[in-house]
Amino acid sequence: MNSITGTALFAMVGAVVATQVLSHANLAGLGNRPAPAPAPVIQQVVAAVPPPSAPEGVTATLRADSSGNFGGRATIDGAEVAMMIDTGASFVALTHHDAVRLGIAPAPGDYNLAMSTANGISYAARVHLDSIEIGQVRIEDVPAIVAPPRALGRTLIGMNFLRRLRKFQVQGNRLKLTQ
Repeated sequence: MNSITGTALFAMVGAVVATQVLSHANLAGLGNRPAPAPAPVIQQVVAAVPPPSAPEGVTATLRADSSGNFGGRATIDGAEVAMMIDTGASFVALTHHDAVRLGIAPAPGDYNLAMSTANGISYAARVHLDSIEIGQVRIEDVPAIVAPPRALGRTLIGMNFLRRLRKFQVQGNRLKLTQ
């Protein structure tokens, strides 16, 4: 009789996946010879996963301004920029001025991404940012857009940044970002 058994365990915690596969062949009933011992073949990929009781992580807290908006200063690719958190923005959106300060200078033809905004259709340029830091919270490898000149008053930190946090929550006039 020939039987093959296998077990696979897949665990996902946040963006970390740990996989372990254990399989062996158990050959039995081959004439009068005793069955050989199972020959385990183990393939294991393990990533460090913090235990559930680990502290929440790094946080940053922003206070609402008199209009109820959460803003302040962020460090984008090493340079400080005035920004505002915007949960209605799908992407991080740099003002043209801030982009130029960061050494990003889209050509007129680069503004080819049609964006539906509260003011109608606008065109933006796709860019890539190495990092965005707000307080001690740091997210790396962030896709972003650059608004055309005079189209945006302040750089916006949109949902593609916020979704990469462990959580973000508003309590009164404070916004807490947790990585």
